[in-house]
Amino acid sequence: MRQLHRSTRGRAKIKGGITKAMFRYSSHLPSKVAIDRLQTRFHCCGRVNYQEWFYIPWFMNEENTERNKIINHKFIADNVPYSCCSTDELYPCIHHGVMQEGTIYKYNPKKQLTIWQAGCEEKLISEMMSVSWRFNAVMSLIIMAMILQVIAVRYLHTAYRNGLHVGNKITCQAYLLRSTTDTKLPKLSVKRKLFRKRKPRQARTLQWITSYSTTRKLIQSSKSENSSDEMLKPICE
Repeated sequence: MRQLHRSTRGRAKIKGGITKAMFRYSSHLPSKVAIDRLQTRFHCCGRVNYQEWFYIPWFMNEENTERNKIINHKFIADNVPYSCCSTDELYPCIHHGVMQEGTIYKYNPKKQLTIWQAGCEEKLISEMMSVSWRFNAVMSLIIMAMILQVIAVRYLHTAYRNGLHVGNKITCQAYLLRSTTDTKLPKLSVKRKLFRKRKPRQARTLQWITSYSTTRKLIQSSKSENSSDEMLKPICE
């Protein structure tokens, strides 16, 4: 709905701009230059067709006549500007008295006209649409290239990061969203943590074993001393 509204709005602007410039053709120089360039470039005459110029006093300078003719929308003359002349025809351009037959040049408007017959509105809209489609195509290609670049950078980043984690001992795997190496790495870290937690327990067990062995040695030494004293008693007696 928005696109349709924008297209109709753009058409209305183009229609109003061309019509306004055509009415100001005789009194406003920039409007005259714009209309001449438009008709020469797009090979067109008038907004819809060349007959619109018949009701516009484009070659008159009298303001009163111009206003009365425009308000009443009456036929003024079958004349068109020189920019309506067709470059495809080999005959001389007849842009004054377009609908009148001429004996000098053997001109017959029913058989062949020497001016452009198509209107400028549709040609200008089609040109604008083609430009917009080209712009959208170029932008879509740029977006696709950027997406591919981001994917390639993501693969490179993950491969490099996994290589740093494992110390470059195994073949590193690159990924886009999830990695098998990343799922294994947390287990290794947990094992290391558990091993660190078990170190004080192992130290306690080692202390207990060493203390038990020392006490046992002391008991054995005390027993041996007692036995030697008992053996020496009868000898003294």
